[in-house]
Amino acid sequence: MQDLIGSVLASMGVGFLFGFSLGYFSKKMLKILLLFIGFLLGILILFEFYGIITVNYEKLAEIFLGIKTPSYNFIEQLKDFLWNRLPFAASFFTGFYFGFKKG
Repeated sequence: MQDLIGSVLASMGVGFLFGFSLGYFSKKMLKILLLFIGFLLGILILFEFYGIITVNYEKLAEIFLGIKTPSYNFIEQLKDFLWNRLPFAASFFTGFYFGFKKG
């Protein structure tokens, strides 16, 4: 029984540490990515304004609105994966939240 508790606590500690690290890193990378995307969109809008390029908005809307929903099989697999690894997953997502908030 004590081995089981120690194993669960170790899994939770490692999960929290990994989650915190990934959350912190993700927020920093997201800021850089959004800065780059904003710059790129600004350049594209400027090019369209001066007539250098033409944007097909119908095709763009079709691409963005044509996102498929995940299949039922995928959701079941995800549920089974999380259920079997609940202590690690819970602490990982908690750590991710705090790392993302801290970053």
